[in-house]
Formats: sequence, structure tokens, C-alpha cells
Amino acid sequence: MRYSLLRMKNVLKYFAAVLTVVSMFMTVDASAQYYRRSFGVRLGNQFAADYKMFFTASSALDVNLGLINPFVPDYQFVTLSASYNYHFDTGVERLAPYIGGGLSAGVQFGHWDRSRRDRVSYFMSADLPLGVEYRLARKPVVFCFEWSPKFQFLGEMRFIPHSVSAGVRFIFPELSRR
Repeated sequence: MRYSLLRMKNVLKYFAAVLTVVSMFMTVDASAQYYRRSFGVRLGNQFAADYKMFFTASSALDVNLGLINPFVPDYQFVTLSASYNYHFDTGVERLAPYIGGGLSAGVQFGHWDRSRRDRVSYFMSADLPLGVEYRLARKPVVFCFEWSPKFQFLGEMRFIPHSVSAGVRFIFPELSRR
């Protein structure tokens, strides 16, 4: 148990370090995108706080921290996810479908099997988010719908196809430069 906790902490440290370095070296092209940063909530099989930051008009980093199975106290997950999303131009103003890739890491509390409910385990998965977002006209609000199948490779090896969520985010107003 102690070894797996130490291993998970090291994996999370490397994950955070890679995200920090990548975000430092990305260039921001604020003139071409329709918004730069947003924060909100994501609801579905995961209840999460969601933050999205655009680097260019079509590329963004989406990070969320949430709880899976929030209404099942015997079997819950706390997860941190980050993904790179590429947004496509559809020709429809304020509508942007996207595809991406990312990682999720977290902790599982409990189990469906009553004999294994007192255990805590760690997991990590590769994610493939597919979604669409729509920004309201003249309002700082973005709605999104996403399907993000996961390939769990740390913990139990398995495919998780049922990660569907809808969200709403508030767009941060950009500060004017003087």
C-alpha cells in the first residue's frame, strides 16, 4: 500500500511538471480566438470544476477536478484531468466541435463489492475527449457537451466508454492593456 501511494504521488508530480512546462512554452494568439479563458462546472457521471485556456484560436488546454459517482458514497472517485483540445471551424458562428487527448489521475474510494469497500486504490487513464461547445451571443457564457472515453492503464486495466458530461463555463473578461 505504501509503495503504491508513493508511486502515485510521483506520477502526479511528473504529470503536473509536464503540464506546467508545456503551458509556459505555448504561444498565445489572443487576436484570433473568440475567448481566452473560462471557468465553470461539468455535470454528468462526473461533477467537476472545469477551467479552459486557449493558446491559439483552435488549441486549448482543458483541466478539471471532480468527483465521479457523487451520490454513491460506497464507490466514489476523485479525479484530476487535463486534455489538449483542437477546435474545428464549422462556419457556424460560436459553434466549435473539438477532439483531443489527455490524462486523468485519481483515487478510488470503496468498491461495488462489499468485501472490498474499505480499500483505497489509485488509477490513471488516457482520455480521448470528443465534444462541442457553443458560446452565447453578447453573453460571457459557454455551453459544452463532451464524450471522453478512457483507457485506464494504472490500477485495473480497462476501457471506460461511459464518460459523458455537459457543462457551462463563464468567460473571463480580458484586462485591457494601458
